[in-house]
Amino acid sequence: MDEANSRPCVGFSYYDATFEMARLVLAYGHTQIAICPGLSYRNERVRARIAATQDALQAAGLKLRPEWIIEQPFTFEGGRQAVIQLLSHPDRPSVLICGTDLQAVGAMAECREQGISVPDDLSITGSDDIELAHLVQPKLTTVHVPTNEIGIRAAHRIVSLIEGNSVSDELPLLSGVVLRDSLKKIEKQ
Repeated sequence: MDEANSRPCVGFSYYDATFEMARLVLAYGHTQIAICPGLSYRNERVRARIAATQDALQAAGLKLRPEWIIEQPFTFEGGRQAVIQLLSHPDRPSVLICGTDLQAVGAMAECREQGISVPDDLSITGSDDIELAHLVQPKLTTVHVPTNEIGIRAAHRIVSLIEGNSVSDELPLLSGVVLRDSLKKIEKQ
């Protein structure tokens, strides 16, 4: 079973983070949106990413096309495969929202191999805000995950549990979108 259980945990809302990214993508004029959220089998975080994207699009009067939900592992190769899969369809999205920065960097690499310009031909976003996100070209638009705060809070909770103290439920930490060069604004025609 993969759903949240009663064990103490610290984290952020994957749903909220992805919903915020999808809203930004929509605000930048994208209506042809694909996602590479990870593999949904036994992973509620991936299902939350899919639901958040669907909900953001629905709020804008759009639908997420089933063939543009590209489930791939959280790896460079998973990102490459997502682009290959998207290129197998006659219609192409204007943006690919990836579940991790590793997928996004892999997708960017495959775009280079295929002669697809990022962000001119395809905008790409990630999630995690790893160091590589601001080193690749173009710099990656991503969701900043508060990893340091997660670590600090988790350590405090572990010490409390070891000491026999009870711990209360944590509220999700805040994440936020970091806007960089891999997301292009589409001019309305």
